[in-house]
Amino acid sequence: MNVLNIFDTNVISFICKDKSLFKNDEFQKELNILFNLDIVVNNKDLYQKGQALTTCNILSLDAILDMPSIPRLTEWIIEHIMLARYKICEGKYNPDDVKGVMIFRAWTNRMFKGCQGICHRHEIPILNGVAIFYVDAPEDSAKLVFIKDGKDQTFYKDYSEDNRVYLLPEEGQLVIHSPDIVHCVTEHNSDLPRTCLIFDFQYLTE
Repeated sequence: MNVLNIFDTNVISFICKDKSLFKNDEFQKELNILFNLDIVVNNKDLYQKGQALTTCNILSLDAILDMPSIPRLTEWIIEHIMLARYKICEGKYNPDDVKGVMIFRAWTNRMFKGCQGICHRHEIPILNGVAIFYVDAPEDSAKLVFIKDGKDQTFYKDYSEDNRVYLLPEEGQLVIHSPDIVHCVTEHNSDLPRTCLIFDFQYLTE
């Protein structure tokens, strides 16, 4: 577990060393089926500028979590969300009271060369955190950026370097952060796409 304190907020990351959980042919095939659905292809993602695909607010939670090939990966992700509770819950409530994890939303994003992500936060009152799992992060991938005192619907270049912290994702990395920290994504400079899974979650204490 790697812990970074960014603008007084803990950002936790792990690396999944078992690539069979997300690099197997069946998982890749099922993700591609979702990305090739007409409803996804014809949707414009308001949080990404440039060529991108997303299932957010288009396909249900079940579309991701019910993929036949995903349970082992989901189990690994939830296990590590639980491990992160001591840093995510720090100063808020007793992490030893946490009994489990509820996934509130799950979706997948795929961005292509020249695309960037617009500043936003995940402001749903019951959320405790956001978990991002990077399925594909080729060389020259876009960076995740955390913005100090950022505002929704702005761009990372609207802020001085002192108010930006970059995280360069790698394949198989899980990044967990608070839902209320403003974040965005730099331009993706690779000819290969960058694909991630995103989970909004709540810790269960009962």
